Amino acid sequence: MDVDNIERVARKFRLVCHPERYKMIQLLEEKGKLNVTQIYEAMKMKQPEASHHLTLMLDYEILKKVREGKCSVYSNNTEVLNKIIKYSEELSKKG
Repeated sequence: MDVDNIERVARKFRLVCHPERYKMIQLLEEKGKLNVTQIYEAMKMKQPEASHHLTLMLDYEILKKVREGKCSVYSNNTEVLNKIIKYSEELSKKG
């Protein structure tokens, strides 16, 4: 049993379940990709708060970031999010 891996997976679950981050994921699911300004304006939050949430999700590979001209744009990492959904469905069946 790899405790470090279990803790990392648990952290991903907690990050996704946070209300503001969950709303960001939903927003990006709807829009495809957005820059930080578009995100914080749509979420009606301050830029530092949005950047903090985005950085956390980038660190755990829940989101992707690419440069487009002078801006960085964010999108969902569907591969990771699909794994999280799959694992949560499996756990709920066993629960």
